[in-house]
Amino acid sequence: MYHIVIFETTNEVEVVPQNWVRDNVCMWPPYRYEDRVKAIKSMVKPGPSWTPYKIRIIFTRETYDEARQKLPEAEIHTDLTDVDSPPVRRKRQIKRARYFDESETEDEAILPLPAAPDVQISPFKESTSRAENNSQPLARKEAETMNSTSRARNYSQPLARKEAEKSNSTSRAENYSQPLARKEAETMNSSSHTDFSEAWIRKILANQEMIKEQMGTLVKLVYDLKKLSTADDSPTLDSSCFPLSSFQQLQVIEGQLQQEDYKTAVINTLALRGGTTVKESVWRILSFLLTNDMARQMNWRGINGKAAFRDASLKTVINAAVRRNRLTATATDQEIEQWVKRWLQLATDRDGGRRAREKK
Repeated sequence: MYHIVIFETTNEVEVVPQNWVRDNVCMWPPYRYEDRVKAIKSMVKPGPSWTPYKIRIIFTRETYDEARQKLPEAEIHTDLTDVDSPPVRRKRQIKRARYFDESETEDEAILPLPAAPDVQISPFKESTSRAENNSQPLARKEAETMNSTSRARNYSQPLARKEAEKSNSTSRAENYSQPLARKEAETMNSSSHTDFSEAWIRKILANQEMIKEQMGTLVKLVYDLKKLSTADDSPTLDSSCFPLSSFQQLQVIEGQLQQEDYKTAVINTLALRGGTTVKESVWRILSFLLTNDMARQMNWRGINGKAAFRDASLKTVINAAVRRNRLTATATDQEIEQWVKRWLQLATDRDGGRRAREKK
């Protein structure tokens, strides 16, 4: 589950997983943007180096994509709340100043300037006042011009204020939308980079699988060529005498293995079974050498009334046959012994043995 929260100190809105939030406190990771987005999607458990911030939950959704779709709307309208989230306090709207009543017209709202008071002229200044009276018409004209200019300025002030408020609100909206545009651009860049890297990884894995298949084919071809050269140069036995199905046949083979020529022929015959790994080579040789019923009567140490395979001469023959293969030429006795033991242990499960036990 994911929350859309508001950070109290920075007044920023973000999507965070539920396990980051506890008692109106959100743990925030010290990661870069791409690593932080991955941590949010995978709901990483908060670590000791994370920083706590006071937050307020305004929205909740089940998945990250659903919460992400509501994030732009939550950033613009911070009063968006969900049923299970606490209410968000609405911001108080500041009323604009009214410069004149709605019932008044613009002409009535502009009040004329009061008339100038009468000036009493003293007798000794009578001559001076006469000269000043001559200049009064010019002064009155200048005063009327100044009054008309001041009236025009007073009338233009409300319009100028309205235009200034409009420009300020537009600039605020643009400044508020810039972080949203940046976040969307960063999200798009990170998603495109992720898609590009995933496509390259798929392509590399597909090429790797093709190379593995080609290598397997080449190994089989090389091994087939080796088998042909070995068949021409080295003596082998007729494969009709294998696999061994009784202890009498095993005793006969044990006696014949005392002869070096026969032992070399058995080694060459078993080496032709092949295999690209030590496990595959050992299991191919044992499947060719013994029947499964014979293998059930043997184990490595001869405990529980079974025959001991480690005391048989076939052990040295199998080691030599595995090392005759070029792909397993460096195999140790311990590795070969490990897979011989495992093959003998699984004898009871082969040929329907496991099904029979499950039915019982």
